[in-house]
Amino acid sequence: RKPACIQLSSKASPSADDDDSTPSQGSDALVYRPLFDFSDAKLNATDKFERIDDAIMGGISQSSLRQSSENYATWSGVCRTDGGGFCGTRTLPFRQPVNVEGASGFYLTCRLTSDDDVDKRVWKMTTRSDQTRGEML
Repeated sequence: RKPACIQLSSKASPSADDDDSTPSQGSDALVYRPLFDFSDAKLNATDKFERIDDAIMGGISQSSLRQSSENYATWSGVCRTDGGGFCGTRTLPFRQPVNVEGASGFYLTCRLTSDDDVDKRVWKMTTRSDQTRGEML
């Protein structure tokens, strides 16, 4: 079972000791580096997130992200569609940008357990690659 975390993945690079003339056997392996690790409550990974619900637009939806006693984070909320109609969470601003050089993508493990209407749920992850507010992934 993979650790409960948001990870950055990249192709493994040959070590500095490898001879450039011979291919590295591990060069095609994916390497996962945790960005947020929810597998240990002592790491306080959920403290690095904030809710972003329609309350910022006068709506009445509410959500929260909490550390589970079973080593994962749980997000829950009530989305009221008679207002703005959205719930979500985002990271607090990073003090320093995350180094994503050489990364090939993000790896998230998510599971919906709240209802039987999975087809109507939208999962969205956006990242910024510069200081502008445009969404890029």
